[in-house]
Amino acid sequence: MSKDLYFITIIADALKAPNVDEALERAFDKIRSLGRKPQYRQGLLQFEQFMHRVNQYDEKKSGSRQETVIRTLMVELATDTFEGTDQERQAIMGAISSRSDWEDEYRRLAEDVEQLHRAPTATKLFLLRDGKPFGSVEVGEDSLGGVIDGVTPGAYCLKLDTGRAIWQENLTDRDLLWTKAFPGKPLMAAADAGGAQAPATRRLSVLGGEITLLVFAGLECGSIEIRLNPSVSSR
Repeated sequence: MSKDLYFITIIADALKAPNVDEALERAFDKIRSLGRKPQYRQGLLQFEQFMHRVNQYDEKKSGSRQETVIRTLMVELATDTFEGTDQERQAIMGAISSRSDWEDEYRRLAEDVEQLHRAPTATKLFLLRDGKPFGSVEVGEDSLGGVIDGVTPGAYCLKLDTGRAIWQENLTDRDLLWTKAFPGKPLMAAADAGGAQAPATRRLSVLGGEITLLVFAGLECGSIEIRLNPSVSSR
């Protein structure tokens, strides 16, 4: 086992325990205890970076710490951004397979990522507002996305053409209205900036970075740019 990623198998074993939350707390204590040894110091830094990603994910999604950890690992595996060994990959897959709901979620996530990789067929992404169709863009070999204008505060959801929701979140006045997003700046600055040239109020990563959503504020309403990231999709 790589000492730089020694924490992976410890976490994977904890995820298989009957009481996962308690097992994770013990696992984190063990990881930090081992991290005091010279041979594990680099691995402890890797663990802290991993937990930073987990905490970023946890800020956007509701759920327990165990769900956040396993979903973070799922995204890394499905998008081929996991840096561990085959042994560590197998340990995580074993943890995922220990629960049917995790196994189903990982399968759906892997299918979503695979669909985005299929070329030259374009994938249509649909944006819904409060459950109703609002706009759409195509991503693929010939199109890296587009901008949807007229965005007002509400509950938004982004879906693949299969109907699978890959992102959902509430957008507020602070995200979409210039005077709320940038208080004190002249209103003319918004008009001069012109849509996508304005600074984004939100930058959201979907499917492990496969897709980026940029939210822009305007005078009376905002816009959302949906962008496929070729450098991630080509991995």
